[in-house]
Amino acid sequence: TFVARGHDKDRAQLQSLLKRASEHRGVSFIEIYTNCRIFNDGAFDLYTNADTRDNHTVFLEHGKPLIFGKEKTRGIILDGYTPRAVNLEDGDYSVNDLLIHNEKDSTLAFILANMTYSEDLPRPMGVLQAIHREPYEARVTAQIEHEIETKGEGDLEKLLMGESSWVV
Repeated sequence: TFVARGHDKDRAQLQSLLKRASEHRGVSFIEIYTNCRIFNDGAFDLYTNADTRDNHTVFLEHGKPLIFGKEKTRGIILDGYTPRAVNLEDGDYSVNDLLIHNEKDSTLAFILANMTYSEDLPRPMGVLQAIHREPYEARVTAQIEHEIETKGEGDLEKLLMGESSWVV
């Protein structure tokens, strides 16, 4: 119920993501871009290098528009259900037209996660989804307690024998 992406070159952001993930009740998943000189040297440079990352990543902040670029002149709009990068300087679009990030919306998280596969769109970084609800184990425990309270303690022997059984 918590999904985020970050990289090892921005320690403040990564610390923030790790802290939020550890405080989240439920499943937490963080994808961390980190360089491996042996197997994928430079694979994430476009998204982590100080000279290129602003034009190739968008930092997700709950309740804020998706703006990116070194000069913050580009943004993301939804064209139907398809995200598109637009230029804010040409006058066709303004900040008011941009997609507003909502980390509580799992459909939007799916759309943002799929931006990863488009070379025309920036890579989303930050919290993609943070849905707060009781974890599965807490809901199961509450359900069991409710059944015991309403129907009483179970009897395994009675359950196995059933209402009509016979001895062979």
